[in-house]
Amino acid sequence: MRSKKLEGLVEQGFITESQAQYLEDAVARKETIIISGHRGHGLTQLFGSLLMSIDKATTSFKQVRKPESDFETDADYYIIGDLKDVDWEAMLTQVVLKDGANMMVMKAPEYTYSIMKILRDAAKQGDITGKIFQTVECKKIGEEKKVAKITQTIVNESGKAVRKNFEG
Repeated sequence: MRSKKLEGLVEQGFITESQAQYLEDAVARKETIIISGHRGHGLTQLFGSLLMSIDKATTSFKQVRKPESDFETDADYYIIGDLKDVDWEAMLTQVVLKDGANMMVMKAPEYTYSIMKILRDAAKQGDITGKIFQTVECKKIGEEKKVAKITQTIVNESGKAVRKNFEG
């Protein structure tokens, strides 16, 4: 594993080794990663650990602080953290439609956007059939924070989102 922080999350039992490797491979393939769940359920720790797994020699990335100007810079990955006063759906649709660009973003309850709506809207505006979206669901199970599920979503040629859960 590239990220020692990710290895630490495996050792803590937050994420399984196969889940961690799957996500690290998804980052290496430059797939969009959406880390979903409530604050306090490990979103930030996973987000930071996956950032550490980006191969900076082969992958360009841009941390988004000012969406109105940051998307003018081309990048393989746009890193989107905690932004205030933004139209999340419009901003994320813009990234989905951008050729060669993907993102790593959190989906906490206070961020009012629907991933499926973004994919539907983007599919109507352009061809996004080659893009892969990994949604990682973080939950508290009992008293333990865990990665509960990873779902891969692609948009097929007819513009329909197709989901498949990671089994591993």
